[in-house]
Amino acid sequence: MVEEVFSKDAVWIEPGISPISGQHVGHREIHTLMVDIMTLSNGTFSIVEVSDVLTSDRIGLAVIQVEGTHDLRHILTTDRLVFAFEAGRICELRVLSEDQVLVDGFWA
Repeated sequence: MVEEVFSKDAVWIEPGISPISGQHVGHREIHTLMVDIMTLSNGTFSIVEVSDVLTSDRIGLAVIQVEGTHDLRHILTTDRLVFAFEAGRICELRVLSEDQVLVDGFWA
C-alpha cells in the first residue's frame, strides 16, 4: 500500500517529541511508522472521521479526527494532513495536530 500511495523518496513529517515524531523518509520508514503506530496503540489507532478534503494536482489538505488507546491513555483529536503531490503520488505529508502537547503525552 505504501508503495502505491507514496513516491519512493516521500517524506512524512510527524511533529512533536513522541516516539513517532520526526521525518520519516522513503517507503521503508513510512511503513515502519505505520507499524509503530499500530503496535503502540495495540491496533486501536484509527481515523474516525474525514470532515474536509481539499486538493489540486500539487497539494492537498485533509481534516481528520483520529482515535486510539495507548497503555491506559485514550485520545480523540483532530489533525490536519497537508500533502504535496508529484506524479500522482504523495511526496510529502505533514501532520498538524490541534493539540501537540496532548498528542505527545498520548504517545509518551
